[in-house]
Amino acid sequence: MLTQALWSTLRILLLRAGPEDFPYDPSPRLTAVCTLFAIAANAAFFSVLVEPLTAIVSAALNVGLLAAITRGLLAAQKLANRFQQTFNALLATTGALTVASIPFFVAIEPAVRAYSEALRKNPDLMKHPEQMSSSLPMTQGLPWAALMLLWLWQLVIIAYIFNKAGGVRTALIFFGVMFALILVTMSLGGGA
Repeated sequence: MLTQALWSTLRILLLRAGPEDFPYDPSPRLTAVCTLFAIAANAAFFSVLVEPLTAIVSAALNVGLLAAITRGLLAAQKLANRFQQTFNALLATTGALTVASIPFFVAIEPAVRAYSEALRKNPDLMKHPEQMSSSLPMTQGLPWAALMLLWLWQLVIIAYIFNKAGGVRTALIFFGVMFALILVTMSLGGGA
């Protein structure tokens, strides 16, 4: 079953299959494997900047949020029966793309740390980013571009999976939820 899940993950990443092609497992075993993979991938990504316990907790929260959004969107469309395959497809594909992004994140990590440290020491720099242009992570060229491309592809894949699982309306609701989360995150970050 894991081989079929790996093959389905690759096909979904290439937009050649959908969550309905992901193996269905009546036991919780496949979901547990996919969940552990996604938590491990996210924890490895987050551990580039934070200590391991914080990385693991953040990764678990990330996966939990994805589960809640998936369950909510599918239930709203009266398609709750599609949860397992959709959720497993999301975990496998986003986990794979997160693992692929780690080397690029490691490459820009010094710039991200320097930028965060400078903002921590002088929060007024948030109002004058031109004073920090040399330490902005976006100036890191290829690693930053590759990271942004992988994150964009991750959003495309998530929307694609939601579209295949619940239709265009579900994918549009997903983008609305993501936009709201980004706005909340930015407002909390800007208020600090």
